Amino acid sequence: MNKFYLLFVLCSFLVISTVFAENRTALIIGNSAYPEAPLKNPSNDAKAIATKLKTLGFDVILKVDASQQQIREAIETFGRKLEIKKGVGLFFYAGHGIQSKGENYLIPTDITLTRETQLRSRAINVNEILAEMEYANNKLNLVILDACRNNPLVRSFRSAKRGLARMNNTPSGLLLAYSTAPGSVAEDSNSNNSPYTQQLIQALSHPNWDLEKVFKETAKGVKKATRGKQIPWISSSITLDFYFNQNHINQPVINVNQPPVESNTHADIESHYWDSVVKLNSKLMYEAYLKEYPEGHYATIAKIKIAQYKRLEKPKSKPKPKPRRPTNGEIKKWITDYYNNKGVWHGTFRIRRIDQLRVVPINQDKIQVHAKYHYYPIPGNRKRRTDSGSDQRIFYLKRTTRRWVVTEMGGFNSARF
Repeated sequence: MNKFYLLFVLCSFLVISTVFAENRTALIIGNSAYPEAPLKNPSNDAKAIATKLKTLGFDVILKVDASQQQIREAIETFGRKLEIKKGVGLFFYAGHGIQSKGENYLIPTDITLTRETQLRSRAINVNEILAEMEYANNKLNLVILDACRNNPLVRSFRSAKRGLARMNNTPSGLLLAYSTAPGSVAEDSNSNNSPYTQQLIQALSHPNWDLEKVFKETAKGVKKATRGKQIPWISSSITLDFYFNQNHINQPVINVNQPPVESNTHADIESHYWDSVVKLNSKLMYEAYLKEYPEGHYATIAKIKIAQYKRLEKPKSKPKPKPRRPTNGEIKKWITDYYNNKGVWHGTFRIRRIDQLRVVPINQDKIQVHAKYHYYPIPGNRKRRTDSGSDQRIFYLKRTTRRWVVTEMGGFNSARF
């Protein structure tokens, strides 16, 4: 077996083995067990999607009939994994969803809603998932919402509307997929899975379909299955190519049981070798040729081609260090220092202790913190206050060039922890 054949087999193996190199992380949530408005499909949908994505190389976090706390913890875990692993992030939710004042909320199974103002503190704003994706700073994210069920819990809300709202000002590199058009409603089906999940799983099973093809065929299938009553909708700022299920049928096939015909002369072997180098036309192949034939017939041409490639190569810049997210202990210390020395009540009250924090990342340079704390009066303060007590307040942490700066928004008595 000649050296050209061995090199060709090696290069083909390297190409095939690195195609699936990108990391894939998914958070799947399906809520069915609502006490007042149970649904049949979402828990089954979540399990089916999770099973399918695992076969496609995704590291899956699955939550079924999740409470508010379980969803928030899962979102934080998903965000940290995505921040570390990069690659592709995917969020899928099936269950009750509500739009209010242009924002979309996902409904946990353990909450009750009697007033629209409770949405902010009790439901899960979809922007929380988008914030985690933006903070992770990975290249490609997918958000799939099969959450447009008709929700009888909120029919009396003043501004809540049917279905979900169209989301604007989303991060780049994001695809948003809705099971039906914004402002429209999708119903549960009589089968185990919703029409949207059924069609999506079928589309994911097709090899070599890119993102656009997967969601276009899903939409066609749902429209046909529902006789035009439900039409899925997507919004995308993605410029990269991505395939859920890429079958490398176009890669060169090597029959290892049938070695090529040996050439009769050394010059013939070198000529065949050079022909393969020219066809693949890469710096790596020209360097491999020179290593094998340093004084070969085509050595001068190979050196010229390598020099051309080097001129085109851009110097690799060192990646900027990733900003570290502060710990809860650091946040408590900074808030306490701010409240005692600069806040609206400094000189009158001091924080005794901070009991609870809820941290909501907005982007890499800004964090929103909901804090519940206990305070006591400073003896002889200028306002002559003598009362102690507890309060809840929203603070913002903003990154500067050297440190984090704390500011406060004001009272937020409806915050939940």
